Amino acid sequence: KFTGVLPSEIGRCSVLDYLSVVNNSLTGTIPTDLFRSVLRGTLSVLYAANNMLNGTIPIQLMNMRTLSVLDLGGNQLEGSIPTELVNSRMLNMLTELDLSSNLLQGTIPAFLPELRNLVRVNLAANDLTGVIPSLFHPFNDLKYLNLAFNRLNGTLPTELGDVLGLVSLRFQGNDLTGPLPSEFGLLIELEELLLEGNRLSGSVPNEVCALTNVKLTSLTETSCLEDCWGGLTCTCCGGTGNLL
Repeated sequence: KFTGVLPSEIGRCSVLDYLSVVNNSLTGTIPTDLFRSVLRGTLSVLYAANNMLNGTIPIQLMNMRTLSVLDLGGNQLEGSIPTELVNSRMLNMLTELDLSSNLLQGTIPAFLPELRNLVRVNLAANDLTGVIPSLFHPFNDLKYLNLAFNRLNGTLPTELGDVLGLVSLRFQGNDLTGPLPSEFGLLIELEELLLEGNRLSGSVPNEVCALTNVKLTSLTETSCLEDCWGGLTCTCCGGTGNLL
């Protein structure tokens, strides 16, 4: 495994399309020189997951107009998610964003209306607070949204029912309240809706019960507690959390 810091000299590469340094023991901060002008027009994939990188997420990332994949998960990054990233039109090619398993705090910026090409978003296992943004564009390509194991509160946005291509929604381990929106019954592609460990109320709507391929919990039949669906009453759920 590589150790030490991520070399800033990588930013001098004039033609670099794919950079992966995953599963190493790299430390220190992400060097801002990595995003100097020579990379702004070439780098499309940046994998730096599962290291020991610390510090904050550089706002210079907003200059990476060709970036399609950004994976910084499994590090020790802190601070908030820079609003400059999610408001930047330069990142309109981004399809995958993984900032999971870090030490990030603050709220989730309302990024989906601006980054409409996102397919996969993983912000799980941080210390994010506040509500889930309700501004979802109904025609985007989002399929996987993982916000599990944070400290999010408020209700589940009904607007998520407009994102018809969704395959997986993971919200477990937060402090969400209120009902499960009946609009989620429009998500005919949905296979996974993980809700346990919240304080939801009411019952699973009939419209969601009609989605018979959906799994509602990651718990097994033997470990499924009374509130394994996040506090919801579910008359159409099997012991393993699958809809009957």
